Amino acid sequence: MRSLPDGPLRQPDQFSCGAAVVVVYRMLHDGAYAEETAGRFGDEVLTTHRRLLRLRGSDGRLQLPWPRFLGTPPWALARALGIAGGCRHRVRWIPPWRRARALADVRAALTSGPVAVYVGSRWLPRHVLLVIDPELHTYDPAHGDVVLLDSTAFARPKLALRRWGHPWAWIETDAGDSTNCSSETAAD
Repeated sequence: MRSLPDGPLRQPDQFSCGAAVVVVYRMLHDGAYAEETAGRFGDEVLTTHRRLLRLRGSDGRLQLPWPRFLGTPPWALARALGIAGGCRHRVRWIPPWRRARALADVRAALTSGPVAVYVGSRWLPRHVLLVIDPELHTYDPAHGDVVLLDSTAFARPKLALRRWGHPWAWIETDAGDSTNCSSETAAD
């Protein structure tokens, strides 16, 4: 796994945080892609976002239509991360009564690589983050930087991270498919 290139990697609009997470995930797994993309990050994120919202997902299978103003659907993000990482990913929803356990689950999932986490309001998931390592270094597309999450944050009623406070779901490598993961796979 590589480190992120210098410079801000900020999402270009209010709706493309999930696509920015996919692009950064690919950059962490593929050095050539990272070099090629660093200077045109915003354009790559917008192109990826359009791809994620198509009637056919990144893997060519049909997916539910999704309005752009709602951001990136979790299932499309899971498919795209699976292609970028070379193995299937799955969405794991966090019921409110399991928030205290969610951090341990996310940390356990990090053994197979970075984990995307949906956060939002009490009522809706609204933003996607990429937790990079067990120390909780986290890429936040809204600001284009890596922040350190407080390890007690998931157990609180409100996650201590800028605007969106409630963890909703995470996307992890499917345990049944993790042995086939490739650290050098390019996506569509």
